Amino acid sequence: MIAVEALSMDGADGALWGTETEDLNATLVRWTDGSGVGTHQNDEVDVIMVVIGGEGEITVDGQSTTLCVGSIVVLPKGCHRSIHASQGELTYVNIHKRRRGLMPNMVRPPVGGTSA
Repeated sequence: MIAVEALSMDGADGALWGTETEDLNATLVRWTDGSGVGTHQNDEVDVIMVVIGGEGEITVDGQSTTLCVGSIVVLPKGCHRSIHASQGELTYVNIHKRRRGLMPNMVRPPVGGTSA
């Protein structure tokens, strides 16, 4: 069993924690207001995203949806998606079948304000 208390990392953006087993990958991710992951496509695995803190927005194949605590999103491989925090912070866990790591483009808000 693996336990983590990564939520104490206030103000950090991006992946805060990750682990893998023989079969699964799990990553804890946090974005601050306006930050997030730009549009990208994952052709390798389906991903389950579980929001555990804050609010944000996800756009999947051109359709936007508001995220809040308790939101669960299934992201099929091959879809185009982007994720952004919209109110303070957005914290979520991604879980998927083990595969080689990806490094999507991270989006940071402009200095002195938030992105639209």
